[in-house]
Amino acid sequence: MKIETNKLHLHTDEEVWVCDTNWRKREMVPTIGIFKSRGKHYDPSFHKLKRNGEPYAKRISLFNQARGWKSKPLSVFTTKSECVEYYLKECNSEIAYFSNKIKNIIHGS
Repeated sequence: MKIETNKLHLHTDEEVWVCDTNWRKREMVPTIGIFKSRGKHYDPSFHKLKRNGEPYAKRISLFNQARGWKSKPLSVFTTKSECVEYYLKECNSEIAYFSNKIKNIIHGS
């Protein structure tokens, strides 16, 4: 099941799967980890899990805020299969977008 951004606080410290296909700003293949709360004034941060199940210390922000631009959030799922399915669908969408761009360049449209 996809977890909505405004419901992440209900899933802190639970294992979840995340992905992001926004290759222009950030890309994350389906990855298991947990969200940790950083206080009530901050979005929860994502931490990848080590092989032993412990979270890495490095935080990954829910939103990519490079250059002050707030992107779409990471996509969060309860199962690996749903995450992979969503990620592949998004990748295929990106491929179709760029295929059309290339066709337009080649054919001068």
